[in-house]
Amino acid sequence: IAAITAGLLQFSREEPFELRPVNIPDLLEQAADLVRVPFSARNVDLVVDVGSGVLEAEVLGSTNHLLQVLINILLNANDASQMGARVELRCVPGPTGVELVIRDHGQGIAPEHLGKIFDPFFTTKDVDKGTGLGLAISHGIIERHRGRIEVESELGRGTTFRVLLPFDRKRP
Repeated sequence: IAAITAGLLQFSREEPFELRPVNIPDLLEQAADLVRVPFSARNVDLVVDVGSGVLEAEVLGSTNHLLQVLINILLNANDASQMGARVELRCVPGPTGVELVIRDHGQGIAPEHLGKIFDPFFTTKDVDKGTGLGLAISHGIIERHRGRIEVESELGRGTTFRVLLPFDRKRP
C-alpha cells in the first residue's frame, strides 16, 4: 500500500514537460504498480518484462508524461480483456530507440475503428466509461518525445500497442 501511495503521489505531481534521462525498467515497474489494483480486481494478469541492455541515459523523456501514456494504454488493455486473461508490458531495445510493447489478448479493435482511435473524443466505450481523450493525449505526448505509437489489432485475438522512443543521440 505504501509503494502504491508513493507512486500515486509522484505521478500526481505537476511537472513541466522536460526531457531528462529515463530509467526505462523503473518506468515499466512504476506503471505496473500503478495499475495493479484494477488488474487484480478483474483477475487480469499483468506480465512485465523490462528487457536487458537498456541504459538510463539512452532515452530522454518526461517520466510522468510517459507514465500517463503507459497507464492509459494498460487500463484500456485491462478493459478489453476477459477475466483471467493476460496483458504483457515489455521493453525491446532496437537500433534507433526503445520499443515499449503493450499486448492484450482481448476483443481487439474493429478495422473500421482502427484509424480513428487517436482522434479526440472517439471512443467505443459506454458513455460513463470513457471520454475518448486518453489515446489522443497519449499520441500527443509521444510526438513531443519525438516518438510514435503504432497499433495492430485483430478482432477476437487482441491488440498490440508499440510506443517507440528514440535514443538520445547526443550521449555517447
